[in-house]
Amino acid sequence: MTTPKTINLNDWRDACYKNAVDHGWWEADRKWYEARVLIMSELAEALEEFRAGHNLALVKVPTKHWLDPAVNFDELIKRARDSQKPEGFAVEIADVVIRILDFAGKHAEGSYGRYDFSDVLSDAPAGYRDTAQAIDEACACLYDSDHEAHESCRQVLIHCFSIAAFAGFDLMKVVEIKHEYNKTRPYRHGGKKA
Repeated sequence: MTTPKTINLNDWRDACYKNAVDHGWWEADRKWYEARVLIMSELAEALEEFRAGHNLALVKVPTKHWLDPAVNFDELIKRARDSQKPEGFAVEIADVVIRILDFAGKHAEGSYGRYDFSDVLSDAPAGYRDTAQAIDEACACLYDSDHEAHESCRQVLIHCFSIAAFAGFDLMKVVEIKHEYNKTRPYRHGGKKA
């Protein structure tokens, strides 16, 4: 697994935000409540993947093969760069991280507070015994009235890293795989509202 010393979430924040801008997702400003619901939708997709009973640490590729990012990282990166969409529980948790980092990139110094995630990895507990409960707790962080948006994002990131530790996958490797795939997607793919 990648050690915390080799990960700079603030660099990832900037990269995820830049990719979203390049693909037209910030043509209109997005409010916190919109970002919160989009993050929640990724958590819901993660829950559905969990309920499907697949191995939580593997990534599915279009050929319907499940690959281990720890063993097949280079192959998964190559497939992502070839526009082959990765899927699975680990990818949905990575999507949560990407959504948070994208929103944080837009508002890094803005009205929602400073989005500095340099200490998130040191705060993440070792893991959970119950994946559904962990997803529920991450969802609850999004609606904690005591937290401002940046603290809610920070808390959800901590939950995501804990979920990944429990499930046995390197979350930042999966974020990188999904980010590489996202870079290949067409401008505002699916014609969705920005």
